[in-house]
Amino acid sequence: MLPYFYTISSFFFLAIWFLLYIFLPQCRRSIFWTSWNFAPAGPITEYWHYSEYWYPPYLVDIIIGNWYFGVEDYILAFSIAGISSAIFEILAFKKGLENIPAVSAKTYFKMKFWGVIGFGLMIIIASVGLNSMIAIILTMAIVALIIQYRHLNIFSLAIRVAVIFTIIYWLYFIILLIPIFPSVIKTYWNLKNTCGIRLTGIPIEEFIWAFFACLFAGPVYRVCSTKTLFGKY
Repeated sequence: MLPYFYTISSFFFLAIWFLLYIFLPQCRRSIFWTSWNFAPAGPITEYWHYSEYWYPPYLVDIIIGNWYFGVEDYILAFSIAGISSAIFEILAFKKGLENIPAVSAKTYFKMKFWGVIGFGLMIIIASVGLNSMIAIILTMAIVALIIQYRHLNIFSLAIRVAVIFTIIYWLYFIILLIPIFPSVIKTYWNLKNTCGIRLTGIPIEEFIWAFFACLFAGPVYRVCSTKTLFGKY
């Protein structure tokens, strides 16, 4: 079972995605379009991430030159982007924010624009020799702060959502992943390339990554649906 932990994990998060999509019809626009636009980030970041930070087993290995990834990377990124968006929208509705606007060509291409900006930043940050996980975290943090700097009401809500998602992610590790696969961390994580700080045996980088992934993906649909690139919501 251990060699299938990543496949099982990715489909576990995909199942949560489907449940949220089915039972939160008011959030479907943001869930779907956030997932669709940012799922490619999963396979793309493995170009730097695989072997340096971890080396998960794939059901089917996809190798293009030095680029090593699997469909699990796409599924996990797709799922986490949509889940982050769903949690954000649940809190946004409770706070009284208006309904989610329908997707438009401008919204779609603004989301793509920020994806390209993130990709470019990742190349620049990774090229200076930083650890791949640090490069990914910095990239998401920088883009999240840029797109929300004139949306303080959204940013304050996004912080809360990111905290909630990080706690959920931690519970996933300690309640499901570690009990089912006790040796998974030492087997598939390159622990010598982590900072050495662990929370309940899990590299703290995992939770910092989860926080900033949600800080970016949670509100990105709402921010990109504004009239201008940096306009107030």
